[in-house]
Amino acid sequence: MKELTPPQRLFLTEILKRRLKTGHSRYQEIEKDLAKRWAGYWGEIALANYVKELPQEKYLIFHDLQLQVNGIHFQIDTLLLSQNLILIIEAKNILGTLVFDNVFKQLIRQNADGTEESFEDPRVQAQRLQSLLRTWLVKNGLNLLPIEHLVFFKSATKTILKTNPGDRTDFSKVCKGRDLFNKIENIEQRFNHERVDTQTITQIGKLLLSQHSPKPINILKEYKLTEKDIRSGVCCPNEK
Repeated sequence: MKELTPPQRLFLTEILKRRLKTGHSRYQEIEKDLAKRWAGYWGEIALANYVKELPQEKYLIFHDLQLQVNGIHFQIDTLLLSQNLILIIEAKNILGTLVFDNVFKQLIRQNADGTEESFEDPRVQAQRLQSLLRTWLVKNGLNLLPIEHLVFFKSATKTILKTNPGDRTDFSKVCKGRDLFNKIENIEQRFNHERVDTQTITQIGKLLLSQHSPKPINILKEYKLTEKDIRSGVCCPNEK
């Protein structure tokens, strides 16, 4: 229903990096953010390639679906819509050794040099998306299907997932690489009967597509920049 395309924020950040005046104090920050956005997009590409292997007659598939409800804008990396359920899949592309901290609900990357980095727990993100989508469906009179979620990590070999010792938290909704298919199959077994007809699914799908509304982005404002910080003129085609 909706193909994956490069996000606008990625394009704008790329352009901003090229146009920023030489030696600008925000250059390294923007360069770092751009690398993160490319990594995120590559994660979504990997997920999209796996999803292509799912039976097309069974699911309506949406990539980078952006909706609004009660003034809140939210973005879903991949959404699968079937007669049995709705499945939200949040894509992550974070390499290294990752530890889920269930006390403070964060994801910690342990670097080789002994330092650590903190990320928002993607399970919390996926649960929030699940809640917002349910609210959106209720508001549109289409709260007819159960909603489930998964967190997908792109790399099966370069990402190591760990938990704190003694942690018995259920990680059945977290997967790496091709384990995605096992997780989807397990969910399908729990929701193994049709709840709506194909006409209703088509109706929900068309409404989701018609309500897709990317959030307006002012990239200069986000970085507290003005036109004075930007190089004017035509860029040299040979410039890297």
